[in-house]
Amino acid sequence: MPGRRPGTGRPSAAGRRGRRAATAEELSLVGVAVYGPRGQVDKTVKGLGLHP
Repeated sequence: MPGRRPGTGRPSAAGRRGRRAATAEELSLVGVAVYGPRGQVDKTVKGLGLHP
């Protein structure tokens, strides 16, 4: 994947510069992370659509 350092899972400096140069309108939200106790997270996200 371009912009990533092999084996680290972290963006490279070139990848970070490219994202900084982009406007918010040019970037797409690709995911949301939710962290917490499983029961509370399940109640929070219950009923949300997973895919458009």
